[in-house]
Amino acid sequence: MDNTKTFAYYPVAILKSVRAFSNGTISLKFKTVAGDADRASGILFNVKPNGDWLAVRYNDTEHNVAMWEFHNGIRRNLKFSDRTKPFPLDRDAWHELKLTIDGAGTQTWLDGQLALEYTLGSTPGPGRNGAPPNPDLFPENNPVLRPPVAGRVGLWAKTDSTSYFKDYLVSPK
Repeated sequence: MDNTKTFAYYPVAILKSVRAFSNGTISLKFKTVAGDADRASGILFNVKPNGDWLAVRYNDTEHNVAMWEFHNGIRRNLKFSDRTKPFPLDRDAWHELKLTIDGAGTQTWLDGQLALEYTLGSTPGPGRNGAPPNPDLFPENNPVLRPPVAGRVGLWAKTDSTSYFKDYLVSPK
């Protein structure tokens, strides 16, 4: 499925009023109500002028939270939430996704529960089935992964997801 054209696009919306967000909190409420191929809603951040970005998202089909990077036209996973503790959410209710950034450290919260922590500039772990990590996941090869966060922010969705968003709040530190 990862190689099908269905998963080759990511609808985004950039907040025009914030030109360079670095430290602080971004929060929103979301409902991911539909999607045949996938159902995912998230926060877009560290968007660079060349189109590279980072995003944290909740996936309603996998019941998890993940951080992804997009560099040179290719999306790669940086980290998933603990797969032994899924987040099955009621699709009919609004849920809060919150991202805090403090220097290189990021924390993602889902409905007030810490779901994911990641430090920009970290050395990547092994790939699938213990394969060596992709060279583009090393910060020295990928500017979007180098601290500090300094870029535009917005909303992110996946493929044919139908997502509703409200109460988008950007609070600089």
